[in-house]
Amino acid sequence: MQRNIGVSGPADEFIAGHYRLSSRDPHEVENWFRRQFSADHARTPLGTGPWEYDFRMVGSTRLGMSLTTVAGEYSIRAQVPQPMVIVHFSLDGPVRYRVGRRLLEANRACAVVLLPGHVYSATIGPATIASFFVELPRLQEEIRLSAAGHRQFRPSRCIEVPLSLFSPPDVADEYRSVFRESPTEPDSNRLEHWGRRATAALAKAILLEKDVLDASRAGLTIAEDVAQWIGDHLGQPITVDTLSVVAGVSGRWLQKSFLQRWGQTPLEFVASRRLAAVRTRLVAAPAGAAVTRIALESGFTHLGRFAALYRRAYGELPSDTLARVGRARAMD
Repeated sequence: MQRNIGVSGPADEFIAGHYRLSSRDPHEVENWFRRQFSADHARTPLGTGPWEYDFRMVGSTRLGMSLTTVAGEYSIRAQVPQPMVIVHFSLDGPVRYRVGRRLLEANRACAVVLLPGHVYSATIGPATIASFFVELPRLQEEIRLSAAGHRQFRPSRCIEVPLSLFSPPDVADEYRSVFRESPTEPDSNRLEHWGRRATAALAKAILLEKDVLDASRAGLTIAEDVAQWIGDHLGQPITVDTLSVVAGVSGRWLQKSFLQRWGQTPLEFVASRRLAAVRTRLVAAPAGAAVTRIALESGFTHLGRFAALYRRAYGELPSDTLARVGRARAMD
């Protein structure tokens, strides 16, 4: 397999700088993103044709933008890193996203807003995707300033927003101008200028959608604490009653808190964390590893349902992941 990979900027810590990643190996691309952003990050190639990936980025978790071009098709499933709010623009055809039970679409008329901690999936390519990201506190402050008289707002669900809010200038032209001069030395001044306008536009879009809530710190804290407990007990039986006891609140109140914080019900969140744990173990599994054992140890008890959930999340069966990773290692 021919490879061409290069990264400028810190190799293992995403703080700030310019990045360039080019590769013809989906496994290599997935591992890089897992190191930089989140262990819950998967990219699965679809079809048997050639596949090539080019990713350029400038900025940090506080403010940044990226431009991705893919030759070929792949499915992606990822958790938005903390504390980033990410906006995806499709510069080609429509891209459809699933976030919990919600279906969203980025196209030439609208963008998709993804919130920190929320898990999303999509099928992408061949396409060019642009993204803008800003830290949540900066966006919250912009929303607060735009909605005088309110204390603290927090976006509660991923949404579609019209592209017209971000223009002029044209989104595609803006991105290409930032990255035009040199892939590893984009125009940081243009980034900051775009970032200020895009953050203000995003705050306006959220307020127009009335998709905000007067944040209950208690509710958000409980959802985050219970999520931590779930991560520590994935291999054990977990029910809504169990989680209600852990949280010390009713199941209905807990469900509302989870939907507001994670975009999923508590049990959807449990399944999502278990799937991510299985994926992490599969991509690192030694030769001879057994999918069944990994699934059972991660808390799945119904193997048929597990395989269906895994395929829906990652676009392939768990045995396919194991085989593909093994082939990639054999070629290294």
